[in-house]
Amino acid sequence: GLYHSILRSWTNYSTREIQYPREGGSERLTALTADQLQIGIDAAFRYRIEPDSAVSLFLKIGEPAGVHAFVYNTYRSAVRDAVAEVNAANILSRDRSEIGTRIEDLMAERLTPRGIVVTDFFVRELEPPATLRQAIEAKLAREQQVQAEVFQTQVVEEQANQKRAEAAGIRDAQDIIATSLTGVSGQRYLY
Repeated sequence: GLYHSILRSWTNYSTREIQYPREGGSERLTALTADQLQIGIDAAFRYRIEPDSAVSLFLKIGEPAGVHAFVYNTYRSAVRDAVAEVNAANILSRDRSEIGTRIEDLMAERLTPRGIVVTDFFVRELEPPATLRQAIEAKLAREQQVQAEVFQTQVVEEQANQKRAEAAGIRDAQDIIATSLTGVSGQRYLY
């Protein structure tokens, strides 16, 4: 049939990278670790839409705002899934650098088949639960105290070694004097 192009509406999708949150900020999320401790995460990401997938995105998801909501929900889910895979103590030590990579991988796994590419993912801060932070601080304080005690022990041992050396020197001097006082020459000296 015939229809006028004036009556048609157009939906435009930007193919530029989109930053979330906007203006270089970060969003704070909370998630449970494998050991059921709640941690806070400040993160941000950038994504873009593949031009060839715009029609498919429109048919399956809808307007650009709907696509953004879909990406955002995928992000929140990926953060929670990635954090749930590790223990809280490991997130703060060896797994800290890997958590961002894992979140980005989970997002890419879910978004790439739909034509959405995650270009960057940034983990700005991981905040442990207060109890874990206090335990870590107490542990660090105890380690510093132990190091101070070890240093004090070394100082005391060094002082004891100095006194032993001094006592050995006095003993040697007294032995020399005692041997020099024996015999005829020693008696003359005393006289």
